[in-house]
Amino acid sequence: MASAENRLPRLPSGTVQPRWVSQLGILSSAAHGLDAVRTAWDEELDGLPPNAHPGTHVYDSAVTERNEAAWPLLEVWALHGQSVLDIRSTAHPSRSRLRTAAPAPPVTSASSTPAVRR
Repeated sequence: MASAENRLPRLPSGTVQPRWVSQLGILSSAAHGLDAVRTAWDEELDGLPPNAHPGTHVYDSAVTERNEAAWPLLEVWALHGQSVLDIRSTAHPSRSRLRTAAPAPPVTSASSTPAVRR
């Protein structure tokens, strides 16, 4: 994310998609939201009773609440995250091209007689 934010102003203007600036802002907000969810989760874990573990109602309820808070933020990343990759590909077009490998040479046996199975 930070790399894309740094690269974007340096890209030639004709290669920049107008939506990238707003998408990076949206992604940044979602990332801060996910940080807040993580901080709240850490505090929630610290406040759980010692016998709370996966499978207990108190623990599973806390996980459900955390997931409900995180899903919309993760959906933002699913929707706009491609822009980070697009910026990288635009900044480094040679790295983003698919490289095709040369075909492997045909396998030849050391001798022309078939191997005998014993």
